[in-house]
Formats: sequence, structure tokens, C-alpha cells
Amino acid sequence: MSVNNAILKKHFENLGFDDAYFAVYESEATDEMQNVDSLCDRLYDIRKNGQQIVIYTDFDVDGIMSSIVAYAGLSQLGFNVGLFKPTPADGYGFRPKDVDDICNEFPDASVILTGDVGISNNEAIDHAKGKGLTVFVTDHHGGGNCSADLAVNPNQYGETYSHKGICGAYVLYKILAKYASKYSSFSAQADIYRLQMFAGIATVSDVMPLIYENRQLVRCSVSLMRYFYNYELANGVALAPPVYSDNYSRAFVGMKKLLDYFTRIRKIRKAENIDEQFYSFYLVPFLNSCKRMDGDMRGVYDIFFSEYVEPFDSFPNMSCVENGIKYVEALSEQRKVLTERYFSELLAEQRAGETENANYMTHGVYITDARPGLLGLLGSKFMGLSGIPTLVINANEDGSYSGSGRNPGWFDFVRQLDEQSINGVTCAGHAGAFGVFIADKSALDRYISFVDTVVLPAYDEMLSEAVSPYISISYKDCVHADFDADFDADTQLIKDFIDEKELFHPFGQEFPEPKFNFYLKPNSDDVIETMFGNEGQHIKLITAEGMELLLFNMALDYEKLKFDNRDKNWVLVCSGTFRYDDFNDTYYDTINYLVKEIRAQVLD
Repeated sequence: MSVNNAILKKHFENLGFDDAYFAVYESEATDEMQNVDSLCDRLYDIRKNGQQIVIYTDFDVDGIMSSIVAYAGLSQLGFNVGLFKPTPADGYGFRPKDVDDICNEFPDASVILTGDVGISNNEAIDHAKGKGLTVFVTDHHGGGNCSADLAVNPNQYGETYSHKGICGAYVLYKILAKYASKYSSFSAQADIYRLQMFAGIATVSDVMPLIYENRQLVRCSVSLMRYFYNYELANGVALAPPVYSDNYSRAFVGMKKLLDYFTRIRKIRKAENIDEQFYSFYLVPFLNSCKRMDGDMRGVYDIFFSEYVEPFDSFPNMSCVENGIKYVEALSEQRKVLTERYFSELLAEQRAGETENANYMTHGVYITDARPGLLGLLGSKFMGLSGIPTLVINANEDGSYSGSGRNPGWFDFVRQLDEQSINGVTCAGHAGAFGVFIADKSALDRYISFVDTVVLPAYDEMLSEAVSPYISISYKDCVHADFDADFDADTQLIKDFIDEKELFHPFGQEFPEPKFNFYLKPNSDDVIETMFGNEGQHIKLITAEGMELLLFNMALDYEKLKFDNRDKNWVLVCSGTFRYDDFNDTYYDTINYLVKEIRAQVLD
């Protein structure tokens, strides 16, 4: 793939990406997972016989999207299908109790179809089969010896599927796409094709590698999402019956209304604002709020499958799309407040030092009483600061610890932990995000020793050998003469970079977005400094050429840096990324540099 802009070339060179790399990673060619064909044949017989299928999924965003793909897709294909709504407070997994609850809610059910869950839940599967139910498991987590009637999973034992890194919703999509191609009309195949919109969201939410088929999936998802952003509902209906089933149509109405909500709160201003980063920073955290706050999943499913869009005047609290959005919005706001509170408390404790917990923190282990649903969010924030594998855990009454882990791309944490066989320490999940269990304090100390002897040396080696992922931009030759920045702050060069970068979306796991360190002298005649925000919590630095550096919620940190270095020859280092200013009518005229982290570099 041809790259013209010098900044973008530098980025791909740093990563070791060349034409051969792009040829491989842009390839969509895949084989077929085991049991897909057999499952399609079984589904055909089930539909022909009018048997009822009940869908059971996980309750994270991959699970939610899996349920939408399955429920909307099977409904559109003419199946008799029901959707069971899980309870986050019950915990992850598929349990015998869930089978009993399904049978009570759907007494005519003949089949349970799982999504994003079930591969290791033989107790529940056997319980269901004992009740005369057929169980089909679709999942993407590791496991084997599943007792389901059929299991489709790229990561189950004995599976030869070439691309293991696909999400649960995409597994279900592939099954329905194969069924439609085998047993349905061309128009039905087109209907299933649209469900890639939801599978792409799940791919981003589960931090799947954005290589191979996932790249085209996310591109397709974003393209469909932009289409529905501009779509005009007819009498509150999208893809209206009788051509489209109620459940299929409602899924798209719900997404359209969600996009309208994000437009109202100014997270979307035009269709081009919708991309994989919109998924990561706004849509996915919003939908995950039910899981993280132990909320009622019926609120989420009201968004996508309620019969009504808006409440009646006489029933303001009725189940409907708009009330579902309001319910999840309230949970999302609570999530933001609590996450920031716990993050600030832990960061203050770490900076104060002098405690055993502070020592753990230097090894990427944070012990907190935050609710379990917030631990992964905290892990991501702290990993972003340290760059090393991070565990955020609760101390349990029995002396054990449990929580969530986050892992950077440079270290194969799950494999290394498995090879070390640390007594009392186990993890399960994906390479970048996983659950962790530590049996007791002795096991925790053994883990700290593992960090000392394996993780930190590997981190130091990586830093010494690897080319820096950051591209340095210097403004007005502000750094020391011995320091050579990669580029000067050339406005036109940066505009060309922003334009050409758009051709290489999506960015994410294993295909990272360019990162920058921007160097400039504060208190310089060439830089205008202003505070903004209701409480003056934000800083804007404006260069003579009109480039704006935005330091959101960094006013105190910025002032502290200036005070601490007031008698020194220093420059401000701002880590972040460039974009056009789309908050006013000067789009394409003004460049924003969104700053994610600041530090001082003292010059000799």
C-alpha cells in the first residue's frame, strides 16, 4: 500500500510495516470454522419444524451485540426465536440456574443457542440436555471438551481456523451468513450482511486485533453506521415490516436513536465523526455501563428491541427505546464519577508511597474496594500510565483476590504466566483483557516476584531495543541542539498527514494509530496560553500558526510543571495526536492536537 506523507511513512517504518505486511494484514481470506455447516443444517430442520430457539449471551458489549445479531438475524430468517436477558449481578457464565430460568420464561423452548459464552460451562449444558433441550454453543473463548450438541468456536480444542482473534458476535454473524447463503434468498443474505454493523462494534469492544478479516468487518460496520446516522426513520420505523421482521427493524431503530442521542450530547457532529474511536470512547463504554454497574439488562434491550420508541404521555416510565437510553445514560454517568474517584484515590496513594500497597502499585497491582465492574476500566487507565501489565483486584473475605487485568501489546502475559505456573495465580480471557484470581497473599507475593524477574526485565529490554513508537514534533527549535526532532511543526505537512491517515483506518490492537510527542516552550512569545472550562480545568496552547494544543482536565498538572521547573531550562512534552478542529465552522482550517499526557524535559 503506497504511503506518501513523510510523517505517516515514519510511523509505519517504526512499526516495521512494509508492503508485504499490508498485503498480509489487509487480506480477508479465511477458511471455515468447524461445525458451521452442520449447525446450519440443524438450524434448517429446526426452522422447518417450527421449534423455538432461545438465545443466551454474555452481558458485555460483545454479548449484547451477539444477542442482537442472533435475535434480529434469526427473526429475519423466519425462525421462532426468544431472547433471554442475563443478570450481571449473577456473574459471568452459563449456569444451571440460567437453564431453569429459560425454561420458566420460555416453556416451549426446544433449543438454547449461546453467544460469546458457554464453551466451558458443561454443567449448565448437561442440565439443559437433561431437560430435553438441544444446546448449540457459539463462543470465542478458549476451552474444549464441550458437551453441547454442536459448538462453533475459533479457539476450541482441535479447531484449525486460521484467525483466532475474532469476537463472539462475529462468530454468530458467520453462522447466519452461511445459513443465508445456503438456504435463503439473495435479499435475505443482504439483510444478514447489515448485521455486520453490530459485529464490528463487538470487535472493537473486545479489543480484537484489527488485522485480516477484522479490518474489513470494522470498516463495513462504520460505513453502515454512518449510513444509519443520516437515515430518516419513517414514522419511527427503520427497514419497515412486512419486508423486515419486527425484531430486525427494531434493532436498527434502536441504533439510530442511540446515534441521535450522541448527536444531542455533541459527541457526533457529522457522519465522519463515527469511526472505531467513537466506538471505543463513547458507544462501547455507554453500553457496557449496565454490566459495570450491575444494572438491569432490560434497559439495554429496551433500546434495541422495545415495541415503542417514545413513552406515552400517560405512561412516562413505560418500556421504550428513549427510556432505555435514559436508564443506561444514568448508569454511564455514575460509572464515570466512580471510576474517576477510585482512579484519583489510587493514584494519590501510589504517589505518596511508603505503604505495602504502594509497592504493589509499582509492580502494576492495585488493590481497591471499587465494584468489580470498574476494575477493568481502572486497569486500562493505570496501564496507560505505566506501560506494563496491570492487575486491579478486590480483596475477598476469605483472603483471596479477584479482579481484572489489562496487558499491553508488547508482552505475551497470558502465555508467560502459564509457563511460569505461579502457584495460586490464574487468569482467563483474552490477550489484552482478562480476569484474574489470586489465592492468598503468598500467591500475590509470588506474582510480585514474577513481575520483578520476568515482566520488568522484559519491559527494559523492549525499551532499549525497540524503536520509539512516538514521532517527535518540535515547535520553533525549542529543544536542545543535541536533540533531533523527527519533524518541525509544519502545518501543511500535518494537514496532509491527517488527510492521508484516514485511508488507513481502522486503528487499534496490532494496528496502532500514530503517536506523537510535541515539544514546545511554555511562556514563549510564540505560544498563547488560555484556560477554559466552567472551572478553568482545561488549557489551550495556541501557536503563532494557529495550531491548538488542547489539554483537557490538565490545568493543575500544567501549572505544577511550570512551578516545579520555574528556574530551569525546560520544554513541555505533550503526548497526543493531531486532528482537524470540528467544534466550529473552521473545519480544515484549524488543527487540534489532543494532549493525553504531559511532562517536563529539562535541557542541559
